Amino acid sequence: MALKIIVRILLAARIYPVNFPSAMAEFYKELKALREQKQIDLEEIHKKTKINLDYLRAIEDGQFDILPKPYIRLFLKAYTIEIGGEPEKSLNQLEQMLAARDNKPVSKPAAAQTAIPDIEHEEPIQPDSRSPKKVRSDITKGLSLLAIFLFAIFIIRKINTEKTLLTIDETGPVETVQEDFLTENDLMHLFAWESSDEGKLETEPPFEVKISSIDKLLYSVKSDQNALDYKTMAAGDYHIHPFANELMILLNKSDGINIQISGESKPTLKDHSHPVRVYFNADSSSQTWKTEYFVPK
Repeated sequence: MALKIIVRILLAARIYPVNFPSAMAEFYKELKALREQKQIDLEEIHKKTKINLDYLRAIEDGQFDILPKPYIRLFLKAYTIEIGGEPEKSLNQLEQMLAARDNKPVSKPAAAQTAIPDIEHEEPIQPDSRSPKKVRSDITKGLSLLAIFLFAIFIIRKINTEKTLLTIDETGPVETVQEDFLTENDLMHLFAWESSDEGKLETEPPFEVKISSIDKLLYSVKSDQNALDYKTMAAGDYHIHPFANELMILLNKSDGINIQISGESKPTLKDHSHPVRVYFNADSSSQTWKTEYFVPK
């Protein structure tokens, strides 16, 4: 009985799946039109942001699946800023578009409406013999169950659609706090070598490297013959990695990160918003360190 009452409440309120607005799904066309109106060339944006021209064209065509997943929102925000758009509005529109694609909402309410005749043409409900108090109790229980069900759906959707956080300064993209670890495969296919620094280790064994960061940090580390290990560091924390011969650290970025080996601040990392790979080689014949900086292709 309570279920029938709930169904009739939903039907009366016309609670049907809502289609994602087509205008919202084509916001990228408005961005392209804005760029062309301001006569800004894609090559100019590429030079300022270092974003691949193919990725910039993909943004204007709405082909966000082509972009590297960890950098979709970073690239869109940098592009929008360069053309004088509203980055927060563009990011919100992107979130809604991706959420609509992932959840595949029903495009028309017809499917929900077809269920109305089945309910409306049920056999007439017999007069309720329950007391008014019992009816109120059943309605309350039914509405409570409905509220719990809707809240569970909200939580599940929020978890499934939670996205990457971004930060950017006046010069363009500088940082992305992402939930994805960077792999060697990502580094090979999505990034290009930009520069490197190297020097000699001036400490004696045993060797240990201390990493500290002012922000949350995701990185991978491989020491000697051990397997590659993925690490997550909380903001303001530090990790220590001892090694005998070799140590490799792959950072998503080097902004706000300090590395020390056996108490000495070497190598000195320059602020870099893209991947950085650090090597330590304590082989008896050559005790050196090397840092490599990468940028998106």
